[in-house]
Amino acid sequence: MAISSDQQKILEVISKFKLHPEDCFIHQKLHLKIIRRSGYKKIQRDLKILTKLTLLWTNGLDSCVMKAAGGIQGTSEFFHRETIGEVSPKNNSWDYPHSVAVHRAEGRLILELAGLREEGFFTEDEVDEQAKGARIREQREVDSEFAINKAMEKMGIKPTNEKNTEKKANTKGK
Repeated sequence: MAISSDQQKILEVISKFKLHPEDCFIHQKLHLKIIRRSGYKKIQRDLKILTKLTLLWTNGLDSCVMKAAGGIQGTSEFFHRETIGEVSPKNNSWDYPHSVAVHRAEGRLILELAGLREEGFFTEDEVDEQAKGARIREQREVDSEFAINKAMEKMGIKPTNEKNTEKKANTKGK
């Protein structure tokens, strides 16, 4: 079975940063490559990325803007990259907007410093379920299982559950 270029990119990221297959997935409805917080935190540790977060603005209720600045320890780029994480009722359905803004800013910075933003990767915190009209959590199990099976095949281990791989292959022609 041939895999898509997005699936191939995910396998490369899993291998390069020694991630678990469940740390990233492809959002089926939005066709986005997503790295979960557990994944980008491992990338942060692996690359020795330091971050500094600053609250730029808040209305005190449901909206705020956080700035993340940082760099890779031991390089001249330290604290030379900056990005923001913004939250408002229009792009967030969670009850804790300040925390979401922190994770969005930090995740974007880490993916940018790792070179993954330009390859089309997003953090899970950036894709708000209600705002995008999609349910990420419904797709996690299928995508994680597929990624695990592919990683196992790559290592020469027979996948434990081939139903998902076969199901995906059979639905492509429909």
